[in-house]
Amino acid sequence: MMQEFQQLFNTTKPFIGMVHLRPSVGYSNYPGQSAYIQHALADAHALIDGGVDGLLIENDRDQPPTVLVTSEQRACIADAVAAIRAITALPLGVDVLLNDWRASFDIANAHHCQFVRIDVFVDRVSCPAGVIEPEASAIMAYRSSLHAEHISVFADIQVKHKQLLENEKPLTTSAKQAIEAGATGVVVTGSATGYETPLARIRLVKDAYPEVPVLVGAGITAQNVHEQFALCDGAFVGTSLKDAHDRVDVARVRALRSMIDSR
Repeated sequence: MMQEFQQLFNTTKPFIGMVHLRPSVGYSNYPGQSAYIQHALADAHALIDGGVDGLLIENDRDQPPTVLVTSEQRACIADAVAAIRAITALPLGVDVLLNDWRASFDIANAHHCQFVRIDVFVDRVSCPAGVIEPEASAIMAYRSSLHAEHISVFADIQVKHKQLLENEKPLTTSAKQAIEAGATGVVVTGSATGYETPLARIRLVKDAYPEVPVLVGAGITAQNVHEQFALCDGAFVGTSLKDAHDRVDVARVRALRSMIDSR
């Protein structure tokens, strides 16, 4: 499992940059498709030029989010993924929020992406949009129905922004369930986007499953990258790479890349 993961990103501990798309069609602040694509490309270029090992594209600015996207929103997101795929051979991933895993797989499969991130895979959770049930078996069956077993699945466990509805469920139980269901790796987060992922949570899962990729899903900064990367097997990084205008700053990407390489 670890070898497959490292071969995917061609490195031992990948630094995966986040492309946070602008609000998609149907939201009042949707900028129009041309501006939507150009913003995505600009952030992708900054991440690529800064030296990331892969990119994850998600509709993070669709606020308030819905569990599933509309067909128009799916097409909007797919256009951005296609545009980014055209400029890089780096591994690409898709995460259609809140938990539209069918859309994630469809877009990833259509545009030659290598992975998806699934926010709710094995945990029953609630959020302002409602209760989201775990559907790991259906998710993996859908991947098989597309003949898309080449697309890796990175599954969040007890994910940020959501309340776990399974009382006192250990984090390691969620990890075990995700691994047994077929996840390529598990993603550990703190309480929210941009908030540091507690080291104790990373260590707990990594100690229990040393041969399984454990990725940090939020909160990596220049201040904590060394201690976080000492424990994890890679990370998705977004917020700390942005400037005051919510644009990816290539200088910040390069600085973090240098710090990761200097471990």
